[in-house]
Formats: sequence, C-alpha cells, structure tokens
Amino acid sequence: MQRLRSYYTEVVGLSPYDEVDGVVFLASGGYGPALERDPNKVADDVLDEVISVETALRDYGVVVSAKGVVDVAATAKARAGR
Repeated sequence: MQRLRSYYTEVVGLSPYDEVDGVVFLASGGYGPALERDPNKVADDVLDEVISVETALRDYGVVVSAKGVVDVAATAKARAGR
C-alpha cells in the first residue's frame, strides 16, 4: 500500500500587485484530550512526517517506531503515568 502525504507545501512568488484569495493552514489544535487519540492515527502522523517519534511520546503518550509500529504495552504504560 502506498502512503500519500496528508499535507503539501506550495511556495509562490508574488508581485506587489498580486492578490491572495485565501490561505489554508493545515494544522490546528485539534479537539479532545491528546492522550485519548487513537495510537494508530498518531503512528500515521509519524509515517507522514507530520510529527516526530519524540512528539508522539511527549504530546500523545504513544510509543511508536519511525516505521509506524505502535508498542501497545509501552503506550499504555506511558499514558497511565500521566
């Protein structure tokens, strides 16, 4: 299965007379407690390079490898300690 990035970046040059119709920001604060987020969705973010392995643990309490493998037991232990 091929993974597609869930985000993209486009850099364009503007002249002083160009108009911008809108800007889309692809990140937000989200909703709900971070520690209740599905570990597999956090792993997807690691695979998509949206967050790092370190961020997954620090912010979501998810122990995941760079290859997207969630350590379920370690994740439960990390989350229980908070």
